Amino acid sequence: MELVADANVLIDYAKTDPSILAIHVRHLGPIYVPSVILDEVHHLDAADCERLGLTVIEEPPEILLAAAERRGPLSFEDRVCLLLARENHWTCVTNEKPLHRACEQDGVTSIWGLRLMINLVQAQQLTRQNAMDVAQAIHEVNPRYVTAAILGLFEAELDKM
Repeated sequence: MELVADANVLIDYAKTDPSILAIHVRHLGPIYVPSVILDEVHHLDAADCERLGLTVIEEPPEILLAAAERRGPLSFEDRVCLLLARENHWTCVTNEKPLHRACEQDGVTSIWGLRLMINLVQAQQLTRQNAMDVAQAIHEVNPRYVTAAILGLFEAELDKM
């Protein structure tokens, strides 16, 4: 699965356990980081991305122009993620509901940030306990987007495995 990452997901993992991103890249597929997104993430730089195996990409001018022209609830950076995902048939990974809705409307696959760890547990590349510990840490640093309710749903999903 090829992913394009939104800033909020990168920030969550950078603040808690960036190795999750590296494990995903090694075992499940590439994670692309648009340069405009990386500019928003003060906890990662290009060298960190390279070390983790993340692929920083320069956005084509036509994507930047299209993102600048569109209006609505999405930020410029969110529109870049959406347009890159649509253009390249990538999955958009974000914790923002408006971006998920826009992806659905445009026929783009999207997943929530914690889904990375569910997929890693399913692939036996991460233990359930490690996933729960990282999810709890993400909740603590980002309770606005990764609420206690979302944490409960994450645990229930892990319990199904």
